[in-house]
Amino acid sequence: MVDVVLTRAGRSKPAVIKQLRAAAGLSVREAMALVGDAPKVIGSRLERPKAEELKKRLEWAGASVELR
Repeated sequence: MVDVVLTRAGRSKPAVIKQLRAAAGLSVREAMALVGDAPKVIGSRLERPKAEELKKRLEWAGASVELR
């Protein structure tokens, strides 16, 4: 089990918000709050394959993400 940490939203915040909403089922407001407060844990105690998929999607959208 790992945590997914958004360390920087990057230059394409709308794309990161869209990926967060799709992957985590968040509302627009919840996703915007997470992006605005980086660094922040966005996924706690996820199984590694799910965490790696979320990391990949967010990095594709321009964010910086760590697995811890």
